[in-house]
Amino acid sequence: MSSEASAVSPVAAFPTPSIGTNLPDSRPRAEPEPRAADYRLVIEQGPRAGTYVYKTVDRSTGETIKQLSRDAVASLINDPLYATGTIASTKA
Repeated sequence: MSSEASAVSPVAAFPTPSIGTNLPDSRPRAEPEPRAADYRLVIEQGPRAGTYVYKTVDRSTGETIKQLSRDAVASLINDPLYATGTIASTKA
């Protein structure tokens, strides 16, 4: 190692800001994970008489997260890959 490089203190080369210095936080903010309590299940009359549409809706925004027909919901009974919470998760 040359004597010139070893003469430079790493602290002097990269000064550390003093405690209490307000530096802007440039890290992106992560969206909070949605909770089951943020959603509600809405059952509406479908386009034809006697049909229904099942919607998972975000309570705060009113955005439809998921929409299923009655036939799609009924077919879940026989689906081996169906898991509880497919339509609406009730875990808080």
